[in-house]
Amino acid sequence: MKRLLRFIKTNISLATIIVLIISLCIIIFRTGLYKDTDKVFVNDVLSYYGYLPITFIHSDFTAVTIDLKANPKIWTHPTTTGKRALKYSMGMAILYSPFFFVSHFYSHMFGLDTSGFSIPYQFALLISSLIYLSIGLLFLRKLLLIYFDQITVSITLIVIVFGTNLLQYVTYRAPVSHAYSFALYSVFIYFTLMWHRKPNFKRSIILGVLLGVITLIRPSNIVIILFFIFYNIFSVTDAKNKAIFFLKEYKQLLIFLLFSIIIWIPQILYWKSVSGNYLYYSYLDEGFFFSNPQIYRGLFSYRNGWLTYTPVIVFALVGIFMLIKRHQEFFIPILMFTIINAYIILSWWCWWYVGYGNRAFIESYALLSIPLATFLSWVFDKKVLKIIIVPIIAFLVFLNSFMVWQFNNGMGHYDSMTKEAYWKYFLNVNRTDRIWKYIKHPDYGKAKKGIYSTVNKKE
Repeated sequence: MKRLLRFIKTNISLATIIVLIISLCIIIFRTGLYKDTDKVFVNDVLSYYGYLPITFIHSDFTAVTIDLKANPKIWTHPTTTGKRALKYSMGMAILYSPFFFVSHFYSHMFGLDTSGFSIPYQFALLISSLIYLSIGLLFLRKLLLIYFDQITVSITLIVIVFGTNLLQYVTYRAPVSHAYSFALYSVFIYFTLMWHRKPNFKRSIILGVLLGVITLIRPSNIVIILFFIFYNIFSVTDAKNKAIFFLKEYKQLLIFLLFSIIIWIPQILYWKSVSGNYLYYSYLDEGFFFSNPQIYRGLFSYRNGWLTYTPVIVFALVGIFMLIKRHQEFFIPILMFTIINAYIILSWWCWWYVGYGNRAFIESYALLSIPLATFLSWVFDKKVLKIIIVPIIAFLVFLNSFMVWQFNNGMGHYDSMTKEAYWKYFLNVNRTDRIWKYIKHPDYGKAKKGIYSTVNKKE
């Protein structure tokens, strides 16, 4: 018992991760999601996952011979070649694949439904989210412990998991891509630091594979490369030294680039087979409006505004500027990433991203954990300020957790919240139909043209 207590005391951040994962497991099992295919294999997940059943069960990755009426969960669209394509690139399918193969083998062994969409498969996907998150948190912990103490790291991890909308996407919407990307970002950041300390063949390959998969999940995730490029640059002299360093290590950079491209080869060949072109825009009529980014709405709107639904992140944004004095090597890369990432995210036609909070920002929490920990470390050194700020952060963590519960119990809406609806159910434990007369649905047709308006609609 004494050894256990000593271990917890000296490894409290590791114990925190264990408690966090156990808590998330409890939430997932209490929801019973693994029993309901209509809650696991839905929306984006169907397109992420589709590569696996059409290739390894139906043996037709062009989806030409598949009876789509008999297989309604396989979502494809026709191309000009007469074949059919999946909307999303195959990054998530790669991450799902080990769990798919295990569940497929299990289903064969015990004579269960092997369609790819039965309980063993959906259970495996839910578990995969937790496993990847665990890996991400472990690497994030290793990174943060280089600069911060155990208590600061522990609280940072708690805030990131339970104080942000990441919670929604590792529990109620576990198989959606964001927790996976968050995990890969965390590993990428850690190995970026290790590579800069000692570039070698192994680390270059790891970074290349990570970048390849990260961008294969969502091509716009290429913005993470800014961290690699601008890490440890704070002055003109630093920039010159970085350029010299890159020139010196050009062989390692070529290995990095080569392996990131290799990861994309299956996707390029898939596009060629279904569309006739090596590069194919599978989003059809969906796109970016870079001349009309919805910055204010995306940050503060009641319709999934990032800071409206994840206010604790304000402390991380404040912490970015504290990096100037405390951890200069992170200031430029994190500031540049945050600004450019927000610009890209909020230039997308559907800037509200349909869900709880603006989910497209979840990946960035891996980077923002550094300024968040910097802010917390500063607060903990201030006796009076600590008394004020810590309860506020604790309340915001509670508020986020409570609002996630509300959202999944009929007291929120995925794309139509308004000021009136938000305050009607704020800290409300009772579901009431009165909320729905205050919601306003976006006009998706106009939004795809970059025109943003709302229409009244009761539900």
